[in-house]
Amino acid sequence: MKMAYATDAAPVAGSSLLLELSLEHPELPALEADAFAGWRGDECTVAGRRVAIIRTGNRSGAAGEYASSLAFTMRVSALHGVYDSWEALRKGVSQLALSIKGESACIRVASGGPGGKVESERELGALLAGHCPVKLVKPDREIRVVTEAGSHCLAIKSADVDRRALDSRQAKYRQFFSPISISPRFARAFLNICGARRGKRVLDPFCGTGGIAMEAVLLGADVVGSDIDGRMVEGTALNLRQIGLERGWELHRLDVGEIGSLGSFDAVVTDPPYGRSSFANRESIAALYSRALDAISECLKPGGLLGIVVPDPSLIHATSEMRLKSMVSHRVHRSLTRHFIVMEKGSVSRTGH
Repeated sequence: MKMAYATDAAPVAGSSLLLELSLEHPELPALEADAFAGWRGDECTVAGRRVAIIRTGNRSGAAGEYASSLAFTMRVSALHGVYDSWEALRKGVSQLALSIKGESACIRVASGGPGGKVESERELGALLAGHCPVKLVKPDREIRVVTEAGSHCLAIKSADVDRRALDSRQAKYRQFFSPISISPRFARAFLNICGARRGKRVLDPFCGTGGIAMEAVLLGADVVGSDIDGRMVEGTALNLRQIGLERGWELHRLDVGEIGSLGSFDAVVTDPPYGRSSFANRESIAALYSRALDAISECLKPGGLLGIVVPDPSLIHATSEMRLKSMVSHRVHRSLTRHFIVMEKGSVSRTGH
C-alpha cells in the first residue's frame, strides 16, 4: 500500500517529519509514534513497519521533541518528499541538492533501491555531487532515503534518537536491582502510548525498582509512585537520584487498595508483580489484579488511560468504567510473555487529551 502523499511536491522540510522506526517489535514502534503525535495534535501516517510521517503544522522544535522522547524510533528527519518511482526520486534528489547548494552533504539509503543499497547510494550521490560538495564524514547535511510500501521517502536528518541513554538505565546498571524489571525502552514507549507528558499526573502503584517512574519523570510528567514493600519505595528513590532526578516525583508506601488517598491521575502505568503473592495478605494474583483495577479506576480522571503489563490477559477484564483500548504482546523468553494492555476510563468528553 503506497503512502498518500504528493510525489512531485516542493520541499516540505519543517512541516513534516520522517520517523525511521526500529524493527524490535512488530507493533509498538508504530503505536508509540502514532500516540505521541496524537497527544501533540500532529497527524501521523504509518506505512509498514519502517516509516512514519508526521505532519507538525510547521511547529518549531518538533524534530527535537520526537527525537528526545520516542523509544522505538531510530532517527528523525525533515521530510522533503515521497516518490512512487525511482526516477521520480532521482528528480527529487536533484531538487533537494539545489536547495542546499554550497553545503556539504552525503546520502544514505536505508533500504536498497534497484541496484541494492551500495549501488543506489553511488547513483544518488552522483546526482548530489553535481550541485554540492559530497562529504562522507560529518557533512553539513545527511540526506536519507527510506523505501517502504512501494514509496521512496527523501529527507534531511535532524537527529538520531539517543538509544544509548535509554540503555544506560537498564536494571543491571541501577543501584537497587531487580532482574524482572521492565526495560527502559518498553517502559518509555508504554508511557508515550498512555500520554505521560509535561503537565500530566502519572501514577505507578507497583513502582518496584522505579523503571517506569524514571522514564515518566524524564518525559516531564508529575510522577507518583507507591508500593506495599518499603524496600521497593526506598530502592526507587535511590535509583531516581542515581540518574540525577531530584524533583518531579513523590513516593509512598501503600497497598494498592489505598491509592485513592493520592488524588486523581491523568494516567496510571504499571507493571504489577506476577508469579508470586502480594505482601499484604498472601492473596492470589487474580485477586490482587482485580482489586488493583478497582482502585485504579477510582483514581483515574475521566478519559484517563491505564497501561498495565500482565503475564496473562485473562487477569484483566473490561468493566462498565474501563474499556479495552489496545493490547500488544512481547515474548521475553520461553516461559514469559508480557502483554501490554491499555484501558480507557469512560468519559463524556476527551477535552484536554
